[in-house]
Amino acid sequence: MGTVLLGHDAHGAIHACWEQLGDRSQFQREEYDPRCCPQTASHLQHYFSGTGADPAGCTEYPIPATSPFYTACWNACRMIPIGRTITYAQLARNAGNPNAVRAAAGSMRANPAALLVPCHRVVATNGGIGGFAGTTDPASPAIKLKIQLIEFESVCTGQIK
Repeated sequence: MGTVLLGHDAHGAIHACWEQLGDRSQFQREEYDPRCCPQTASHLQHYFSGTGADPAGCTEYPIPATSPFYTACWNACRMIPIGRTITYAQLARNAGNPNAVRAAAGSMRANPAALLVPCHRVVATNGGIGGFAGTTDPASPAIKLKIQLIEFESVCTGQIK
């Protein structure tokens, strides 16, 4: 499914993004060293081989600090079981503000830790796939990747815990 770039910031929070989706901004600052996350990289390799644990369940990987609501959304997203999806409305409700659906969607768009905060598990209320990596274009590589991730996890549900 492509290359996942990993790094951590000066506070030890993990950052992750898909190399082929082009958003490397979080890795272009001096304080990021992509060689610094061997444990996270190993964990993700096992996940993609179908023999490891769900990376979202690994709360020992701290996520970056942000606004209280975004933090609540990211934490709620980390609770979505592998092989399952929820809607942006459910995410807003789980994060404590059922009226903040757009803000919940914005938190997923701003997610700095792909896979560790599994934003691909959040879909549109109307039954559509929703967005991924800042786009809603169904022909985009990002949406195709989101669909691949959802399909991969639905097949691996019994293997990845």
